[in-house]
Amino acid sequence: MKTILVTGATGVLAKAFISNYSNDFNIISGVRKPIQSNTVQIDSWNEISSDFNIDAVIHFAGKYLVDDSLSSNKLVNDATVGTATALANFCKKNGTPLLALGSYFEQAPPNMQPWSHYSIAKESAAKILEVASKAYEIPVRYIYAYDTYGKDFSRRKIVDVLLDPKTEKLDLSPGQQKINLTNEDDFVGGIKMALEELLINRRTFERFQIRNGHDEFTLQEIAETINSFRAKKIDLNFGAKPYRNREVFKVWDCAPNISGWLPQIHFTDFISKHSGGSNE
Repeated sequence: MKTILVTGATGVLAKAFISNYSNDFNIISGVRKPIQSNTVQIDSWNEISSDFNIDAVIHFAGKYLVDDSLSSNKLVNDATVGTATALANFCKKNGTPLLALGSYFEQAPPNMQPWSHYSIAKESAAKILEVASKAYEIPVRYIYAYDTYGKDFSRRKIVDVLLDPKTEKLDLSPGQQKINLTNEDDFVGGIKMALEELLINRRTFERFQIRNGHDEFTLQEIAETINSFRAKKIDLNFGAKPYRNREVFKVWDCAPNISGWLPQIHFTDFISKHSGGSNE
């Protein structure tokens, strides 16, 4: 059984991967403050060391921009670029394959590139990993992620808020921006497929995406679909808020989809079962 170090192990997607595939891999959790025997400290800019014989790393960890302050920007840079640098050094020393997650916002066309320090930090981190991969022959797969959803509402993304039974009223933009949705279980299934390919075909840096070709809707369509299944309807106020500066109204491809990956869970089917906001 392969031993996999998973960074950001307390995050939603990492927890889904660990829950779904703990019988397939010996999973070591990478966290900031290790308290258990099967954990490793992952801290930005610091050297990562492990007493475990790690066969591959899945880098789920990330830090989002909280606000536009300099301190928030610095935290994002340290966590995103710093951790990528530390991981590149770890994989260089040990010849360890690495699978890292990117954001599709990194590849926004120039005319709709949103100003996001997180996106820029992720681009910088990807370049660090690419340079390290090619210079030191580290097998790396960089996977672009689109929007995900599932039974864990803790991230408070728009689908989470709409499914929350406590949500009674919601002020929204006009809602014509497009969103590509993939269920968390389907997403981590794609990660497992990419990992298995990486372990066999130890080529250097390659980019892929996990984009659902079926479930792509406007924000308005998402909100109205969820509301149609809810017993207690939300008072949806479209146009109560303006669009963000440089709002993204379409979804673009970043790289080829992972070969053989197909989503199994359709958004409307999931919503019909979980529209009451239940986590069961």
